[in-house]
Amino acid sequence: MKKLIECLEINPGVTTFVGGGGKTSSIFQVAKELQAQNKSVIVTTTTKMYYPTKEQAKIVLINPAKEQIREALMQNTLIVIGQSHEEGKITSVSDEQIEMMEQLAEYVLVEGDGSKHLPIKVPGEHEPVIPKSTQKVVIVVGMKALNVPLESCCFRKERAMALLEVQASHLISEMDIITLITSKVGLQKGIDEKAQTILINQIDLIEAKVLECFSQCLKENYKDTIVLAAINQGYWKQVQ
Repeated sequence: MKKLIECLEINPGVTTFVGGGGKTSSIFQVAKELQAQNKSVIVTTTTKMYYPTKEQAKIVLINPAKEQIREALMQNTLIVIGQSHEEGKITSVSDEQIEMMEQLAEYVLVEGDGSKHLPIKVPGEHEPVIPKSTQKVVIVVGMKALNVPLESCCFRKERAMALLEVQASHLISEMDIITLITSKVGLQKGIDEKAQTILINQIDLIEAKVLECFSQCLKENYKDTIVLAAINQGYWKQVQ
């Protein structure tokens, strides 16, 4: 099986993860693989992300100076940076700080969206927060939403109701998920001409036949790289 960094086609520079359904776990899986290759990696956020566990990262810096970052990367090739630490989360850094990180580490992985632990979302007015220097955007979607009422599985449900033209009790279908992925007011918002890959996570929760049909339909509507994954199960592959 290919590494996740290969499936997602992650290159040096800034990669931003948006959407819902496994952004943080995907980011730290990528970071772990890069660290195993002795690459220098900084994980950060332009919104908020939970303070990492010791298994995810041993060094967390809050609003560090450039020299502190350089010294930390000499101690450990994977570090996490936030602007502040509040209520168990680290908070957003600026574009200028990310540009500084890019000078110091080979890879900068950014969590650029919030989803309140829900598998799907429609971005709010000021979302996602994609740094200017981003070279690649990874859109994450959780299949846990399939056949579940919109009101129970979608962050910013009112926006999703408007986009899909449905009620809150509507059961999310495969085509609904594809619409969210491909819409310019959905998960395409803010990406513009940047390179992108879609990561369909939580595939272990749906039947193989359903997944196959969904994959083929998505491939017809989405022309960039598609990765199917069960990140927490350690499984991923590209759709051919």
